[in-house]
Amino acid sequence: MFIRNFFASSLCVFFVVSTALAEEVIWRIERTGASSSVVPDRVSNSTGPGGAEFSDYLLAQVLVQCNPGEPRVGLPGRVNGIRTFFLDDAEIDFDQLPGSMFNPETGLFEIPGLARVNVFQVPTPTLLPQQIQNPDFGIVVEAIYSQDPATNTITVRAFDLLNTLPAPIVINENTPYYIGLTPVFLGLPQNPFGGIHYTNDVGVGNENQSAVRQTAPVFDEWFFAGDIYGPPQQMFATIEINGPPLFKLGDVNMDGDVNLLDVEPFVALLGSGKFKKEADINGDGFVNLLDVEPFISILGS
Repeated sequence: MFIRNFFASSLCVFFVVSTALAEEVIWRIERTGASSSVVPDRVSNSTGPGGAEFSDYLLAQVLVQCNPGEPRVGLPGRVNGIRTFFLDDAEIDFDQLPGSMFNPETGLFEIPGLARVNVFQVPTPTLLPQQIQNPDFGIVVEAIYSQDPATNTITVRAFDLLNTLPAPIVINENTPYYIGLTPVFLGLPQNPFGGIHYTNDVGVGNENQSAVRQTAPVFDEWFFAGDIYGPPQQMFATIEINGPPLFKLGDVNMDGDVNLLDVEPFVALLGSGKFKKEADINGDGFVNLLDVEPFISILGS
């Protein structure tokens, strides 16, 4: 009775709420001070495939797998943005580079560039990509590099991938993928940094360790990152992947719309203790009273 009365008292204000939900985090593993380290992941300086004449470095791939019923790090969806993090070893500040821009929202200087996106599906998280899956042949997309002197970090961000890629990157449930975002320095006046990538030595959620394939100076095999750069014997790339979910948050009755017809099944879930991803509005892996307020926001928007 308490749950129904609480929800009813909250519902009376939903018509004046207009907050819309932004893109959801499909996968996130930012570096943390206690667990982050730096490893010489390989970073590309060319859009062309091949050996040393085309590529100096190639970045490790992070393993992504979405398991239903887990917190939002396992949300199935379509990838629209990818962000990854590097040690700032640039020899020149970004504000001194031609084409640099000041972003008033972040307070950081940014430069436009390119990045290579790779997505390799594997049967199980314990397997590496196949030999024919060559990271040099990834899709090159527009990217933004930003420099943060306060944290000594360079961030590489690819965005609007749903509109720029030939086909959307879809992350399905219970299917493991290796996803990589590799900076491409082609066309820049100089390499803005050397390519030392922040890497965690502990995983987040159900993440498995990264896979690495060196393409220069010789074309090598796929290896787990810990086998090359350990100890520790497991290493996890730092990456954030965002995009819209494959389902509608709040569509509890699953009729394709979020409206008042979803209120009754939502309230029923609150009292049942059961999980349903459409009702886990705040993405913490549970359906409880913490989902009430964001559910009302969805109804109001």
